[in-house]
Amino acid sequence: MTGSKGDGGDPGQPGPQGPQGGTGDKGDRGDTGLPGPQGPLGAPGPLAMGGAVYVRWGRTVCPSGQGTELVYSGRAGGSRYDHQGGGANHLCMPDDPEHLQFTSGVQGYSYMYGVEYLPSSQPLQTVQSHNVPCAVCHVTTRATLLMIPAKVNCPTNWTTEYTGYLMTEYYGYHRSTY
Repeated sequence: MTGSKGDGGDPGQPGPQGPQGGTGDKGDRGDTGLPGPQGPLGAPGPLAMGGAVYVRWGRTVCPSGQGTELVYSGRAGGSRYDHQGGGANHLCMPDDPEHLQFTSGVQGYSYMYGVEYLPSSQPLQTVQSHNVPCAVCHVTTRATLLMIPAKVNCPTNWTTEYTGYLMTEYYGYHRSTY
């Protein structure tokens, strides 16, 4: 019989999957070596800035202990009672201010004035007309800060940072924060 090579037929169905191959042999693992000598102590890392920050009015130091540190101290500053404009809150102005650019004379319409004690009764009469000092404190051992008016003791599981008198502007002046 004579024939010629044809075009070929359609491919057939795939065959069944073959058996899975076996796992190769693993060699024995050697013993762990002894640790090397300890290296030198590295440079200190950046400070972790967790914690709480608060202003302690009336003092230039922070309470001692319990992870509290002074960030800076200064004097209270704010808007004047008889002028319009300015901020409503008092600021703890550092004793050593830095200026970006200083030009002599008035540069705007808002002023910053020093804050003085003007108590109307004891026991603060001894500080009459004195500048109000302040300290900005950072306490690393706590994450939350809360001022509770009309209390001298903290709730259970809270820590007292400091106690003092609650003060604000004279009733006839512009409002400010307590």
